[in-house]
Amino acid sequence: MKILKTVLPCFLFAMFLTGCQPDKEQTEEAKPKDRVTVSTDAVNYMHDWGLIYTLTDLRSGQAVGGSTLGFLEGPGGKGCCVSLPSKWQPGMQLRLEWQKSDKNMTEQTKRVKILEIPRYEQPGDLYVLFYPEDKVELIASNVEPGSPAWPGKIKTDPYSACLTRLPEKECKKNLPKYAPGSAEEGAALVRRSCQPEIIKQSTTPDKDRELCTKWVKECIAKGIIDKKMCQLDYQEN
Repeated sequence: MKILKTVLPCFLFAMFLTGCQPDKEQTEEAKPKDRVTVSTDAVNYMHDWGLIYTLTDLRSGQAVGGSTLGFLEGPGGKGCCVSLPSKWQPGMQLRLEWQKSDKNMTEQTKRVKILEIPRYEQPGDLYVLFYPEDKVELIASNVEPGSPAWPGKIKTDPYSACLTRLPEKECKKNLPKYAPGSAEEGAALVRRSCQPEIIKQSTTPDKDRELCTKWVKECIAKGIIDKKMCQLDYQEN
């Protein structure tokens, strides 16, 4: 009886453990699938149209990207986020909606297209590419457009791509005079702020004149831009 009393609880305990262990098939099904979270971005290859776009994941119904793109602009406006399987699967779709705009107006027409995420070897950021004649493309890539390994059909930046099909004057006609955030653009803003008619309207004109004079000296000393552009009377072409 002693032996029976000792063995029976052990036997029942072993059965309990066995009963609590899920079978191998259930364990495999419970494991989450291997996925990677990537960003979204866009490139506008059009020289005559800017645009506003929104990218929506049809699986969740959530917006996963969207921005305003100027003429021949991008990439650079990262959106968040899309979850992709490590191994490509067919049928993964995004909804793209966009409106075109020029310097005078934004079109009321909203264009809509369902894009399937194309085949990839490794999951990477999703790029929406806007081409002339309302053509669009979606590419998943670990490198940005313009890089040597970029898998898209256009291997260069948007401006360089424009020059392969149009005269330089045509490609430049809608672009800002200076690149956004450049030292040249900053200097132009300072020059405009330091014009006599602007300073006259200031509540501290003497202090503003002093600051403008100081800026000219520092601009010349740094030598980042042409010294002529550091002068307050510099005439824009």
